[in-house]
Amino acid sequence: MDLKKFSRSYDLDLIPASHDRIHTGMLVWDPLIGKPKFDHPGMPDTIFAAFRDADYVDDEGMMAMISESRSLPKGKASLAAAEVEFEREHSSSLEHPVLGKIDGRFDLSRARKFKFADLEVRVMSPLMRVQIDDHLEELKRDRWEDYDGRIRRVFMITELYYGSLNIIVATSTSAEFEAALQHADITVASKTSGSRNAQYTFAHADCPFAMRLERVRGFTG
Repeated sequence: MDLKKFSRSYDLDLIPASHDRIHTGMLVWDPLIGKPKFDHPGMPDTIFAAFRDADYVDDEGMMAMISESRSLPKGKASLAAAEVEFEREHSSSLEHPVLGKIDGRFDLSRARKFKFADLEVRVMSPLMRVQIDDHLEELKRDRWEDYDGRIRRVFMITELYYGSLNIIVATSTSAEFEAALQHADITVASKTSGSRNAQYTFAHADCPFAMRLERVRGFTG
């Protein structure tokens, strides 16, 4: 499954640089070709920074909104699929912490399959959506040049998806794979072995692997 097909299938985007500092309200540049980016000339890193720059909130208010976004509770993800799969060639595009530690010690293109299970989600709260919508309307009314030039064409993260990472490798390469895990000091949550394949599960609940993006110009509370 290529990245665009993944997006169409799940209505989500794989996160290009997964880490635990990602939160809802962050802004993303989503090009027609290539993976989404968290930086782009003129684009603030969060919607909250755009409001601070417009003097709608001060530094303390911006940090309070960021703190609220980071502390959202996780809930069970209600995706149609119980597991989310992605292709071997996109393991480097995902840049998940576990994959980053393995890469260079084991050729990930030799893995049979990658998937996320035990899916959870953090969703932007309705109250935060209303606050953001109110400030966006203010920007459009009073500071159109700032709105149009900096954030109108970008996307905002409104949901983040988490899960345990499962990597399936051929049994014939499992010893080599386990040696790479040992050298990288990676803990395996569980292992299931069969005659042909072995599945390794890694729990990394604090790092999201996928996000739901909404266009800022179409955002509503």
